[in-house]
Amino acid sequence: MVVSVVIRVRNAAADLARCLAALRAQTMPASMELELIIVDNESTDGSVEVASEYGAVVVPISLADFSWG
Repeated sequence: MVVSVVIRVRNAAADLARCLAALRAQTMPASMELELIIVDNESTDGSVEVASEYGAVVVPISLADFSWG
């Protein structure tokens, strides 16, 4: 079983690092796998690099295509 966590981020590298570290520290049964998906909204602060360091899949989204809805 895969547990997917999807996080939308824009210029929040420090918070993202703390969040991903906390997620990686969770214990799960051996039958479960953690999948991290970061939807990046044109970050310029290293958020994409942080996500990559934690093995997350990064999905880019442009400012024009993003909405809170």
